[in-house]
Amino acid sequence: MCALPDAISITLGVAGFGVVAQKFPLIEQAARYIGSVFLFFYAVLSLKSAFYHRPRFASTRSVSEFIELKTKKFSG
Repeated sequence: MCALPDAISITLGVAGFGVVAQKFPLIEQAARYIGSVFLFFYAVLSLKSAFYHRPRFASTRSVSEFIELKTKKFSG
């Protein structure tokens, strides 16, 4: 149900940016370079998290103990 309004707003946003970019070509270049820098740093952070991943359960309890505690909490 939310897909149609999302598609409409994305289409209007892209079309609106196209109109603005035609009137001010510098905005298109700025958006291109700023977007490239953003994507580069996002990729670096993702790569870093892939190699330096901290364990999710960094406590003294094991994963099975954690699951057991969660199931007890929800069951009563």
